[in-house]
Amino acid sequence: MTNYNEVYVQMNDAYISINGEGISQGQPALYLLFQGCSLKCKHCTRRDFQHPDRGVKHSVHSLVTDNIIPTLLKYDGVRRIIFTGGDPTEQPNLENLIKYLIANFYKHQNLDRTKLHLEHKGIIKSSRGTDDYSVELNKLRMFTSVQFALKTPTMYKHGKESFLKSTFSLAQGLEDFNKNRKRDVSYKFIITCNEDIDHYLKVINRIPQIKLTPITIQPYFDVRNKLNTNIIKLMDRVHDLIINNRFGTSAKINVNINKVLCYPVKQSYKLNTSTKE
Repeated sequence: MTNYNEVYVQMNDAYISINGEGISQGQPALYLLFQGCSLKCKHCTRRDFQHPDRGVKHSVHSLVTDNIIPTLLKYDGVRRIIFTGGDPTEQPNLENLIKYLIANFYKHQNLDRTKLHLEHKGIIKSSRGTDDYSVELNKLRMFTSVQFALKTPTMYKHGKESFLKSTFSLAQGLEDFNKNRKRDVSYKFIITCNEDIDHYLKVINRIPQIKLTPITIQPYFDVRNKLNTNIIKLMDRVHDLIINNRFGTSAKINVNINKVLCYPVKQSYKLNTSTKE
């Protein structure tokens, strides 16, 4: 039997805020931000999350019983937990955390309807250099919903042709994974340049069923600076593509304004770091 006092996850932060994107946009959620991501993308807005040894080490027991459950009991309107980071799937004890979390849900009235959402980094390693993504895709089965932030060659240093091949294989794997529609799978397309738009169009042309899946199209810009004219031109092109149904009828543009308007709400809940081990 697992001793949940002796298995750990590396956390960076946790807070309550309003979800600014995806299928649950506008709804409150408890965000769990995990430490560590091996991608180190060029346009990453959370560079301090990349290092796996930073942040706070929490036992699964303390994180669930001293932090998550009391927060959900206090805020009855929050019935969604968003796993983000960093990359939650790089946590060795992620499965133990979710198992213990679900077991504790059923000890409290109404918590069993809490949904677990994963914001995925957008790259999944295949098994032994092949196009077999089954091992990593199985990790997604633990979640009620998954938003997949599909990467492009401009964001991630990788050979262009092999990157395109892995993207097509992975996207196809996700669509196969989602055939039974028991989970809500959505995509996020981050736009930094025209090459990004061309890449996403190639993926959709190769796997047209993606157009049936909700897509959030998000321009990359720093909310602390003014929106530059290049991004405005890119959004003009995206606007035309959406009108002409190139991204599907579920596609929408999102500028994640909640990062500005809802920031004070985040302060209503913080991790209890006194119980970190």
